[in-house]
This record gives sequence, C-alpha cells and structure tokens, in this order.
Amino acid sequence: MPWRKEVLKEIKPSKKNELELRKVANKIINSIKIKNVKSVLGGSSAKGTWLKGNHDIDIFVQYDFKKYKEQSAELSDLLKDSLKKAFPKIKLNNVHGSRDYFQLVYEKYNFEVVPIIKITKSEKALNITDISPLHAVWVNKHTKKLKDDIRLAKQFCRANKLYGAESYISGFSGYVLEILIANFGSFNKFLKAIISMRLDQVVDPENYYKGKDVFFELNRSKLQSPLIVIDPVDKSRNAAAALSKEKFMLLKKVAR
Repeated sequence: MPWRKEVLKEIKPSKKNELELRKVANKIINSIKIKNVKSVLGGSSAKGTWLKGNHDIDIFVQYDFKKYKEQSAELSDLLKDSLKKAFPKIKLNNVHGSRDYFQLVYEKYNFEVVPIIKITKSEKALNITDISPLHAVWVNKHTKKLKDDIRLAKQFCRANKLYGAESYISGFSGYVLEILIANFGSFNKFLKAIISMRLDQVVDPENYYKGKDVFFELNRSKLQSPLIVIDPVDKSRNAAAALSKEKFMLLKKVAR
C-alpha cells in the first residue's frame, strides 16, 4: 500500500529520534535518586507507539509496595522534595489529579513525572495511576508487529480531531487505540470493525466477560460511553469511559 509508506514516513520517529528520546529520558531517570525507588519510562515512549514530533514523555517513579503502601497519600509530597533536589534550577509544575504529579521541561522535552506504588497485579493498586506501567507491559506483549498500525490509528484520529480522552475532546486515548489495534489485528481491520460497530459495543480482548453480560457485571456508571473497552489489565475498568457518542459516530463516518 503506497499510502501506508508515505504516511509512516511523516509520522514514524527515526532511529535517531528514538535514541535521542531515550538518552534524554535516561538523564531524568538517573537523576532521580531515592532509596527503594525505581523510575521507569512510561506511556507511548515505553510502548514504542509515539508519533514523530511528540516531545511529551512520561516517567513513573515506583515506590516499593511494602515500604510505602501506608504512605500512598503522601507520595506526591515525597516526590516533590526529591525532584527539587534533583533539578534545583528547573521549574516544577504541580498538576492535581487522583494523585498529584509534576511537569518539567528538559532539553526541549516535556516530562510528566508521576509517583506510583509498584505493583504486579491491578488488584493491588492503591490508586488508578499505579496500574499505568502494566498497560505498557500488555501493549508490548500483544503488539510486537503492530506498532506502525497503532501509529496510523493515532494519526488518523488526530487528523480528524478524535485523539485524546481529555474532557474538551472526549475522544480516543492512545491506550484505547492500542487495545483496539491489538484486538482487531491491523489498522484496516480496525477501520472495518468501527464501521460495523453498534452503540454499546463491547470489546473485551482478554475475554473476561465471555458468556456474561457486561452491563450486569459492571457498575452502570462505568458503562455510559457508546463503546465499552474492557481494560485488559483491569477487568473492572472501561478504558473508553471518556468517549462521547458524538466522537464515536464521527469515527464511524470518517472510517467509512
């Protein structure tokens, strides 16, 4: 497909881009020195699904479960102190969330540094952000040959103002698109599947609810979106909860 090569040429980071991102991310990671704590790359950078020109990088600062589980509410304050010591000349922007995190700019890259409790199973999460690194593990396991298809899906949604789960967009998050591409197997199959989807369609890649009615099993408040995407690492969560009916119908239209 000639168009595929042309589009990927525009949106896929080069090896040089990837090496530069890793080098800068490692500088941040290696500068955060906290006992019993490990910092790791997160988000699309960790999954190898980021788009060229995207200078946003997530770093997850993992606090040991046994040592810090009783201090879950204090992690943001602990991390803030550590970041001030590590980057005394860099401005930290405090972002309020389910657990506060921090933004900083370093060598033209925008970093989001997020404190989490290190877990291996979603059931142990003390906060929704604790699960985030598990997303990267699942995506990398199931999309080894689909990274370019994910990039095409992200760019397609971005070009049509459908990309992003923020309230002012109410579209598709990167993680939801990664799940959908993994589930359907390619960008083209994803488009064809979207066209034929009905409202309240359920996509459950791990078959958690095979033979069961999701609308009976899950809390109704999690099922208000037009498309239900069961988070493959947390069966109690609808990963597409932020999606609006307007954006779902628009994707069906542009996909056709």
